[in-house]
Order: sequence, then structure tokens, then C-alpha cells
Amino acid sequence: FRGIPPAQYVPWLFAFSAFLYTLEWLLAGYYPSIAAIGLYLHVVSIGLLVASGFWSVVNERFDPYTAKLSIGRIAGGATLGGVLGGVVAWAAAQRIDVPTMLLALAFTNALCAVGINRLGRGSRPIRGKVEEQGAALSILAGQPYLRNLALLVALGAFCQACYEYVFKSTVATVYSDGADLVSFFALFYMGLNVVTFLIQNLLTKPVLNRYGLSFTVGSLHGTGVLFGIIGLLAPGLTSAIAMRGSIGAVENSIFRSGYELLYTPVLPDQKRPTKTLIDVGGEMTGGILGAGAAFLALASIPDMANVALITAGIAASIGGLYLTRLTRFGYVKSLADTLEAENIDLEEAAFGSQQSSLTPQPTPTPVPGQSASVGMTGAEKITRAELRDYLQTRKPGTSGDWSYAGLAQSESVAEENLGADGLARAVLDLQSGDSTRIAQVLAAYHPLPRLLVEPAIQLLADQHTADRSQRALRYVAPVHLGALLDALRSDEIDMQARRRVCNILGRVPTQRCVDGLLALVDQVDEALRLRIAGSLLRIRRNNPDLNFDRERIFELARHEAQHCRRVWFSRVALDSRLSAAPPLESADGRRVIQGSTFITTLLLTILDQQPAILATRSLAQTSAARRGAGIEYLENVLPPDLLKLLQPLLVDTRLALGQASTRAEILTEMESAQRQGASG
Repeated sequence: FRGIPPAQYVPWLFAFSAFLYTLEWLLAGYYPSIAAIGLYLHVVSIGLLVASGFWSVVNERFDPYTAKLSIGRIAGGATLGGVLGGVVAWAAAQRIDVPTMLLALAFTNALCAVGINRLGRGSRPIRGKVEEQGAALSILAGQPYLRNLALLVALGAFCQACYEYVFKSTVATVYSDGADLVSFFALFYMGLNVVTFLIQNLLTKPVLNRYGLSFTVGSLHGTGVLFGIIGLLAPGLTSAIAMRGSIGAVENSIFRSGYELLYTPVLPDQKRPTKTLIDVGGEMTGGILGAGAAFLALASIPDMANVALITAGIAASIGGLYLTRLTRFGYVKSLADTLEAENIDLEEAAFGSQQSSLTPQPTPTPVPGQSASVGMTGAEKITRAELRDYLQTRKPGTSGDWSYAGLAQSESVAEENLGADGLARAVLDLQSGDSTRIAQVLAAYHPLPRLLVEPAIQLLADQHTADRSQRALRYVAPVHLGALLDALRSDEIDMQARRRVCNILGRVPTQRCVDGLLALVDQVDEALRLRIAGSLLRIRRNNPDLNFDRERIFELARHEAQHCRRVWFSRVALDSRLSAAPPLESADGRRVIQGSTFITTLLLTILDQQPAILATRSLAQTSAARRGAGIEYLENVLPPDLLKLLQPLLVDTRLALGQASTRAEILTEMESAQRQGASG
């Protein structure tokens, strides 16, 4: 079934299973022994394939985030079906013969074929980069994440097989009569189904939401370690029941819900050929190895067989816990692959199409008859060649930071040698408003001395002098960084000039610049914060080796998220009769959208760039599959306290960019101001 979606072949598997039950029903009346053998082979083979295929349909039907919310109910329904099936079988055993029960199973499987066909109609159409699928073993060899899942299943099955033998052998020593054994096992498995059902419906969802996917998947092996130690310290029937019952209940409830979620972000090209092999092959391999371990223990140390098997089960569970930690990293990587497979444009991802210019890109060739494209002009963009030249012309200073080589003593002009009168005249000329005099001063004093930096910053407010002033300030920006940072905080400097200062600082990829911007980002007007965040992101992309203080960035993001959450929920709570405008189109709505963009920009400076950009962009989609993958990725890379504040905003579809014209307007305004800063 490697090239066929599970939504297409699983219904046929159920239909084929229904046919086999019908055939076994016909054989049971004439050849009961043959029917019994056929039923066993049917359940062992087709039954495992059907179960694995059903969960494959679920994995492809829901995005990772929606699956996490829904899979508990799905698994709970499966457990409830097992409980009801056992009760019905027990009640009907005295009134209905076995062949009739087979006919009832055939009818049930036919209903499942219809139901699974309807469930699979909404499967997500996600394609990977490679359309041609390779062999399952080849894919496993090249995918550590899938190999770890296979080992995880095998270790769990091995531990369960070891504990199963210890459990049954202990029961056999206590109950020697056959009727007592049948009665005990009937009560045990019925009780196990009930406990599993209760755990599934009462604990699975809270555990998954509170402790996360890794804890949920590790619950099986953690239970194996805990109750295995209890079995070693207090051997007997009670500990054997607890050991076997706990691992069985957890496997079919909490673990199953988490384990199936691990497949939701895996691309179909990789999942479809391998999932059945992992599920069925891993389970059978672990069971066979467990049976082999039991045989060896009985043959070599019969008196200590139970102790040896419990020890082996504990060791396997410890290995499973280690693999659980590794699967978390593989899960996050698979989420990133899924986001990339959605073909979301990287340049639009961070801020939408209106803000794509924050990513350095080559200047487009002008086409005659067409106006300039929206975005930063060629003069404002920093290319890789410029960055290389920039860094090559600098040298490490005594502080370990970069100093500007162009201000070497042989080229620089000491301010004391300029003369007070000369500097005073230069300041007056810069403040005169005469473009000719200003141009002469900026050309004469190169590089700018300290006393002329502040007047040059003031010139950034005038579009007629801003271009020359920007070039002069860029040349000395690393040396006079303090003056530029102070300008951002000064209310006496025009806002347009301060925006252009942000653009200048975004071209200074030094550690001092990063630290300075992070220190003052929450001390400036709201209109500047997002621009400062954009400058930090530009620095991050141009010099990724710099250190961005993660705790500081998370602190800023938490503060902004808390404010946005409070503003948004207070706005949407207003009665519609008090405000006719939709929440998103209000001033508060614009503030929340701007705040969420600020948070996103800050986080992109410290998160893995490509998947974080794609996850951010996915939040702007109306597609549930794309949004869910993005939300799930962010939930796995953000701190829990920040995630708690952000989650209500992430899941609120009203804040999606696809429905948020207000956000597009804000970004357009920012882009317009940025173009003026580049060309003025």
C-alpha cells in the first residue's frame, strides 16, 4: 500500500475482514476446526493491519494540533468499544452460538468500512519533496526518527512480553484448577478494559495538555520501570497483577494517544511505507524477543527466571525512556518538514507580503514602464558582498567587539585639531536647512566627528537631506553607537529620523549593537518597537554568530503577550451594541496585531529560522492543516509560560492574516515609512 493513501485502502481492508468473518461463519457449521484456524490467522494478520491502517487515516485526517485535541476522544471511543464488546460477548454467550457471533463481527466490520471511508474524505493533501516513495527499510535506514519509533515499539512489546510471562506464571502457581484460571483471567481482562477506559477518558487529555507529548509517550516505559522495581522488591501475585495491568492499561490509553500523534507531522512519502512495518513488525519483534528471553531464562536459571525477566523488562523500559527523549527532537524536525512541504513562501512568512523586504534579497532589475517594486530600495538592502566587505574592514578591539577600521588614526581627524570655530560653523551649516551647505559639511568632515553626529541625526527627518546623512552616519555607526541608541529614546528627535536610525543600526552586525537594541526596545514608543525588532532580525540574518539574549527576548515577548491578551479579550467581550466595528478593525485590534507581529519578530531572532518563519506564516492561513502544524511547532519550541500567554491568540482564527485586513494596513504603513527612510 506504499503508493496509496490509507483513506483509500483501509476501508477495503475492513471490507475484506468482513468477508473473511462471513466465510468463517459458513465454515463453522461444517468444518469448525478449519474455521478456528482461519479465525486465528485472520485476527493475527488482518487485525493488526486494520488497527495500524485506522490510525494512519487518523494521522492524515487531522493536523498535529487538532489531532492532539481529538485523539484522546478517538482512543477513548476505541476503549469503550472494547468494554462494550466484552460485556455484549459475556451477556450473549449463553444465548448466541459462536457462528452467529462471527456473523455479527462481519456486520460490524462492514459498518467500520463505511465509517472509515467517511473519515478519510477530509485527509490533508500534503506532499513531500520526493513523490516517488522508496522501500520501507531504505526509508527507515535514512530516518533516525522513524527508527527510534520502531525501537520504541519493540522495547515496549519486549517489556510487556517479559511481564506477561511473570504474571501468568505467578497466577498459575496460585490457581492450579482450570476453572479458577479461566474465571480469574476473565475478571482480570474485563477489569483491565474498564481501568483502561477510565484512564483514557479521565487522565489522557489532562496529561497530554499539562505535561506534553514526550511525557505522554514516555508513560509506558516509565510505568514499566516503576512497577518492575515494585515487582522485584515485593514479589507475589499482587505485584504481578499491578505490573501486568498497569503497563497494559497505560499502553492502550495514555501511550497510544501520544504514540499515534508522533506520526501526524511525518510526510506521507515516509509514513505510508513504514508505519505498518513499525507498528506490526516492531510489536511482533519485541514479542518474539520477549518469548526468547523467557525461554532462555527457564532453560538456564529456572529458579530465578521471574527475577531475570523483570530485570530485563526494566532495562528495556529505561532504554525506551532514553528513546523518548530523542523522539521529541525528531518530532519537532518532522513538524518543520511538514511546514516546508506546505509550500509557504519564505519571504512572506515572517510578516506577510507587505514586509517581505526584511529578508535580504537581490535588487530586482527595473523593467521599463513599470514603477519601482514595493519594498526596500537597493540602497537600503545589505547584500552578502557588503557584509563580507563590512566585516573584512573591521578588526577586533580590546573589548572583543568590532571596531571600524576606516577610523584608523591615519584617516581620522581628531576633534581638537578641527578647531572650535570650525566645528561651530559645521554645526550651524548642518542646522541651516541649506542642502548645499549641508552637503559640503558632510563631504568635508569624513568621518563625522562626535560633535556632528547629533546634528546629522536631526537631518534624517528631512527627506531632502536624509540620504547623505544616512551614508555619513553608517560609516561611523559602530564608533558612535551610543549616540544613535540615545537618539531612539529622545522625544526631541523627529519620529521619522528615529525610524531611519533603526535602519542604520540594522546594518551594524555587532554584539554591542544587539545588546543596545535589546536594552532599550521596551523604553521607546510603540511605533518604534517593531522597527527595532526588525533591525534585530536583520542583524541576526546577516551575522547569525552573534549572541541574542534568549531570556531577555522571552521576557519582552511575555510582557507583550500578556498585554495583547488582556487588550484582545477585553475588546471581544464588549457588547456589539456598544461598538459596531468588529474587534479586529478597532484600534485595540490593530494594537494586538501589531503586538503579535512584534513578538513574532523577536522570536525569529533566536529560533531556528526556516521552520519558525513557516510556523509564523502558517498562523496567517485559513487552512486548519497549515495552522495546526504551525501551532504545534511553536508549542514544542517556546517556553511553557510564554506559550500559556500566547496560546489563546495563536488559536483564535480571527487573528489570522488571511482575515486581518487591519494587519495588512499596519504593515503597509510601516513599509511606506521604511521606503521613505531608504530613499529620503
